[in-house]
Amino acid sequence: MNSASVPLVQARNPAIHRIVLAAIVFGSLALANYLRPVTPDTEMLASHGYHALGQKEAIRTFSLTDQDGQPAGVTDLQGQWSLVFFGFTACPDVCPTTLGVLNQLASEITTVQVILVSVDPQRDTPAHLKSYLQGFNPDFIGLTGDVEELQAFAYQLHAAFRLLPAKPDDTIEHSSNIALLDPSGNFIGYFSIPHRPENMRTVLELVAGL
Repeated sequence: MNSASVPLVQARNPAIHRIVLAAIVFGSLALANYLRPVTPDTEMLASHGYHALGQKEAIRTFSLTDQDGQPAGVTDLQGQWSLVFFGFTACPDVCPTTLGVLNQLASEITTVQVILVSVDPQRDTPAHLKSYLQGFNPDFIGLTGDVEELQAFAYQLHAAFRLLPAKPDDTIEHSSNIALLDPSGNFIGYFSIPHRPENMRTVLELVAGL
């Protein structure tokens, strides 16, 4: 018999056909799952003190001054990962403790910039900020400016501060979180207290690949 006279559809075994289709579908799903980006577990990150935002937030234009007296804006948050927190040089405990943790972290991960934004612009002049930060790490960046601009910038990073004039030396109450910004200048999450360098290092390895 001439095989050409047998319709191709009649030559197929329906059972084999179903098996082949199932194998193709299963293989496609397996490949898609393999290629899917792996995202760190939210609960695991939270156990390390890191809280990711539901959606990244682009930092809008702002105008501050760095510790060298130079203008600082949103472009200074681009090109590398940044850790930003709000404090002041006369802070008795939280700020120096945080800077000590960040200095230890920076000694292990050198590709992230650390930024202290002063919430005490009257006393924290650029020169004073520079002198203060050099006591922790000369590569750390200090920012200051007028109160309105500082408050607007803090709002973008879900932070806040206020003066407590009834307290000794006009103590300032401020947020203790450390914001994490990606190299595009997007706010993507924050670290809450207590800040531990080993936990922060693990998170940066998982989230930022540093």
